[in-house]
Amino acid sequence: MEFIIMAISSNTNSFGLNQFVFVSRSGEAWIGLTSKLYCRHNQGDVITLPEDCAAELSRLGFECPYKLPDAPQEVIDEAWYVGDDCTYPNCVGCECDDLSGTPGE
Repeated sequence: MEFIIMAISSNTNSFGLNQFVFVSRSGEAWIGLTSKLYCRHNQGDVITLPEDCAAELSRLGFECPYKLPDAPQEVIDEAWYVGDDCTYPNCVGCECDDLSGTPGE
């Protein structure tokens, strides 16, 4: 399942770790902690995680992964819509007029 890194905290916890927020197209959401000094992922990157997300996030170097409640549609729209580049699966090179994933006329 694909997840986008929707946000990275600008502050760190007492161990120097930043919080990363991952959101899938279906709304599944996870948090993982890691140091930006050692992490090769940036906000907006898309990563593929298997069904056991917690184990894979740990393998990728994220500490304390935990599942959040599913994201509401507004959050999914914000996470997966970036400017004129729509990442909705039903769009193929379109420029959507709104966040619906429907090409403009």
